[in-house]
This record gives sequence, C-alpha cells and structure tokens, in this order.
Amino acid sequence: MRRFIYSTAFLLMWFAVPTSRDGRGDAQANQIQPADIKIDRDIDAESEPLELILSGLLHGTGLYGGFASSTSCSELPTGRIHFQRGGNLRQAMDSLVEANPGYRWETNGSVLNLMPSSGIAILDTMISSFHVDATDLEIRALPGELMRLAEVRKALAAQGLQPSVGQEVESVPAPIHITPRQPVPIHLDLHNVSLREALNRIAELSPGSVWSYRENDCNSVKHFAVTIKLDRR
Repeated sequence: MRRFIYSTAFLLMWFAVPTSRDGRGDAQANQIQPADIKIDRDIDAESEPLELILSGLLHGTGLYGGFASSTSCSELPTGRIHFQRGGNLRQAMDSLVEANPGYRWETNGSVLNLMPSSGIAILDTMISSFHVDATDLEIRALPGELMRLAEVRKALAAQGLQPSVGQEVESVPAPIHITPRQPVPIHLDLHNVSLREALNRIAELSPGSVWSYRENDCNSVKHFAVTIKLDRR
C-alpha cells in the first residue's frame, strides 16, 4: 500500500550545478543543493511503479525529474521504498536504488534522473540544435517534437525502435482554473546536447515536471513512448 503524505513546508534554495552522481557538484558547502532538500513526510511504497515513486518524492519540492525504463514483454517496472521523514532527497534516492538495484540516480542541474544502471542508448543521441519559442501550454508536445528531429529519427531507425500507438498523447487532464489563465511564453535554444539533456531542459520549463521515456522489447518488436507530466496544482 502506497502512502504519500504531502506538505508545502519546504525551504527551496538551489543553484545550477554540474552533473554529479550524488548531486553534490562543485558549489560551495553553504549552498543547498537539490538533493539536500529535506523530506518532511513518510514515504512508504511497495510494488508501485517507479515512475510514480519518483513523482511522489519530488512532489511539492519545485524540483524536476526524469525517468527512463527498458522492459521486455512486461508491465511498467515497479519498486519499493520505506523512508522516514527528516532525511533529505539524496538519502531517499539512495534508499530507493538500494531497494531496486537495477536502477541508478543522478542530478543534472536541478533535474533528478532515475534510470536503468545499464543506461538507455537512445538517450545518448546527440542533438545539434533544438529551438523552442512557444507558451507553457505547449510543453507536453515538446518531447514528441524532440523525437521527430532528424538525428533522433535516424538513431531510432538504427535501433529498430517504433513509437507506441498514441505515445505522444498524455492522459493527464488539463488543469482547471476559475479565471482563464494567460499562456506564459517559454524559450529554449539548445545546441550539441544529448536527448536526455534536452528532456531535462524541457522539464525545467515547468516546476515539478517529470519526463518519462519507456522502451519495450517484446517478441523482437521494440516500441518507445515519451511523455512529460506537469505538476500543476
């Protein structure tokens, strides 16, 4: 039975830091890094989808996440975590991967990634250029736009990966606003980054966003799906 007790009592201070295995980077010791943010709720999950566990850990922190999985004729990968309040996000993630040894975690700036220890080749595909000049209402469409880039399509074809049916459609209802919300302009100009880095930068366009890349190899047929969940409350 999963139990997430959410609270808004977080002190949020973070700075852009280089990619690191444990989230420390090279920032000064008196700066609070993303993975140092305290968790003030108990987290108790057993046989829950890992993607949901990650979203639950990040909920309310204002941080961003990315999840990747590779399965073979099976359901979404599940995991477990039992974490008591008072620790920080780094300790919670260490506890998660210790209980689920097939996965590793790392941070890239303020984005926390959870992915298979063996990695996923398509996420290393290099992108020469990706430019976005749109509004925040279009963020959900951006991962699909990435997958349509020439470099990515070439890599997908080389690896025999096909899009899952309707993979670009995210089954998340649009947020309800009493007063119609005005779209917020967003801009992104990326050069010479990996597909994973580009997904991380897209996640940073909306606080609490978590992107997901799922790859399935079943009966010699390989499919992928990529989506992003927005933490709009």
